[in-house]
Amino acid sequence: MEISDCVIESFNQNIRFFGCWRFAFFQQAMHKGKERQQVQQ
Repeated sequence: MEISDCVIESFNQNIRFFGCWRFAFFQQAMHKGKERQQVQQ
């Protein structure tokens, strides 16, 4: 899920905004970590 999608959703569900943003950020970090591992191999 894109961070921008989370922002749009947050207007409907403000309480979930931080969790949604944090989840998107975490997924992005995991993806970058996997790319780094592939480069090292």
